[in-house]
Amino acid sequence: MEFKKFYQSLKFYFCFLSGLLVSLTLIISYLYGLINISEIRSSNGLTQIWKLDSRINGLIIFDREGYTINFLFYFTTQINILISCALFYLAFYQNEFNNKFYLTRKVYTGICVYAFLMLFIFWTFLIPDKIKLSAWEIVKQIVIHLIGPVCLIFATLYWFKSYEFVRHKIFFKKDLWKIYIYPIIYLILTLIRGEFRYLANKPLQTQYPYFFLHIHSKRPIKEIELAGWEWLLIIVTIIIILLPIFSHLLNFLLNKINHKSKVK
Repeated sequence: MEFKKFYQSLKFYFCFLSGLLVSLTLIISYLYGLINISEIRSSNGLTQIWKLDSRINGLIIFDREGYTINFLFYFTTQINILISCALFYLAFYQNEFNNKFYLTRKVYTGICVYAFLMLFIFWTFLIPDKIKLSAWEIVKQIVIHLIGPVCLIFATLYWFKSYEFVRHKIFFKKDLWKIYIYPIIYLILTLIRGEFRYLANKPLQTQYPYFFLHIHSKRPIKEIELAGWEWLLIIVTIIIILLPIFSHLLNFLLNKINHKSKVK
């Protein structure tokens, strides 16, 4: 009985504190940029990218709405919101996994897969190697691109008990295609929004959230002779390959952990 209480307490504090860390990091990151919006400049440091042409009583007006939408359009932001919610659910709900849609095995599998993709893409392609980051930026990147995803995957494998054995053939036939839905919708909406901002001649940094989405750029990374659309094809190909591999691995591990489960 004492061990069970300790086990439940450990689960609660690990999931709750992990979710709290991720959510607070997101909130602070958003508010920091919102408060210091006048300091957000172009790569050459000359242009205030959220500055509007209009003024009120002689004061410069900044596009805080645009900044907010831009912040939410980052895949990292969206996935970390899901990660924090998933961790909070694991912390507060003990034995109700099969009774709620957002606590099903399929939902947690999808979020874990997206978290892994975010972690892999960032540390492989997006980690800034030539930009001097402040201490806060370093901590933020580590939390949202490493600690959050790892904590969720660990908590899901260690504490998520769905008591459901999903055969790999059934998983690939019925569930795998559903995991592709969110990335496809995200890509389409991001490209549409980016195209509108490109046609409106908005600042380059606000058109697309990631360099490999800058389909109009002839060379988004100066050191590498690849156009934006070529980078997009490379990243999409990698995601198409990684999604089924990690999904299969996660399903395999969940089956192993829940080896006493009934067959689906």
